[in-house]
Amino acid sequence: SQLADHLFVSCNQISLVCYVILMVGCRVGVSSWYPRVF
Repeated sequence: SQLADHLFVSCNQISLVCYVILMVGCRVGVSSWYPRVF
């Protein structure tokens, strides 16, 4: 049970990190392609 909880938390952290990287990457990509918009 403890191991399962740890894996669940790790998956949530990885998902959150991937989500943040994706959002930052999209914003950087859009701002680099359309510098006048942002």
